[in-house]
Amino acid sequence: MLCLAVVYTFPAERVAEVRKTLALIARESEKEPGCKMFIAHQAQDDPRRFFLYEQYDDQAAFEAHQQTAHFKEHVLGKVRPWAQDRLAVMGPPIAES
Repeated sequence: MLCLAVVYTFPAERVAEVRKTLALIARESEKEPGCKMFIAHQAQDDPRRFFLYEQYDDQAAFEAHQQTAHFKEHVLGKVRPWAQDRLAVMGPPIAES
């Protein structure tokens, strides 16, 4: 299993649009055969900050995720360009390493 955690910060005027877009991405991603989990969260202390937690069967499943139409349209075309900053960490669970 491969896990990805991503933290984004967005401009305040994008927050409502980001919420809708991340919800759509999560729904579409969880339909992918290699995606075990995709959950988007919004920080309580700063509504401009969002946290994504994703789990994939393996590297190939993650790479397949990056090739989907919804990833290209919504992640590459909207979420990343809108973000003020992004921090991503990827790796297997410790119990598996």
